[in-house]
Amino acid sequence: MQSRDVISWTVMITGYGKHGLGKKAVSVFKQMLRYNIEPDDVCYLAVLSACSHSGLIKEGEELFSNLLETPGIKPRVEHYACVVDLLGRAGRLKEGKHLIDTMPVKPNVGIWQTLLSGCRLHGDIELGKEVSEILLRIDGNNPANYVMVSNLYGQAGYWQEHGKAREAGKTRGLKKEAGMSWVEIEREVYFFRSGEDSHPLTPRIQEALREVERRMREELGYVYGLKQEMHDIDDESKEENLRAHSEKLAIGLALASGVEPGRKDDKSV
Repeated sequence: MQSRDVISWTVMITGYGKHGLGKKAVSVFKQMLRYNIEPDDVCYLAVLSACSHSGLIKEGEELFSNLLETPGIKPRVEHYACVVDLLGRAGRLKEGKHLIDTMPVKPNVGIWQTLLSGCRLHGDIELGKEVSEILLRIDGNNPANYVMVSNLYGQAGYWQEHGKAREAGKTRGLKKEAGMSWVEIEREVYFFRSGEDSHPLTPRIQEALREVERRMREELGYVYGLKQEMHDIDDESKEENLRAHSEKLAIGLALASGVEPGRKDDKSV
């Protein structure tokens, strides 16, 4: 390009960030500064998001400090949310809560959801309960919030509280729309929802997924994170439920159909 402005640099930073290349995104940001291109609020958001997705805590904190000291740019709640996400991933949940409480902008639903995700990740039920109450108070008609709260308790084994959160959502008549995944094979698109077993190749799909699991255990030492399965049932049943996620069913069909990864007719979302 003959002319590179902050927009073109931001596009590059965003691309690297979305593909998990946080260090490369930070490197491009610093390269932009060496070319005397001044970042704007969108550019800072892109690089902070890249740090968040890649767990670059030190780099993210330094960039956020630079943002606060940059004249002419007023940090938005989205910038603070990136830092809360960084702190949450690192287990520094109280710092994340303090940042929300002291930031000069009004917290939105998203930033509380971000902190709640961190509480779930690290099993901080005490803070998670406090955040849950705030979240449901300001956005009590969003079914996703009740799912997040119930998952917080379910992952920690608090099944009574888990059930109460789900029941509270049902009492309000709220229902989270089920996710869907699809895969294109030989120019035909196949759709799956979680738990679906209506496809004629279901036995072969399950067989293919079990084979992948076996190889992952034997060759990589991988074991299921069964706490992610939010039901008070035995481990074998939890594995069956995890195997029924829509994304896995779509991948299983591709494997059962003999589609090689990277082929043009292999597309899944």
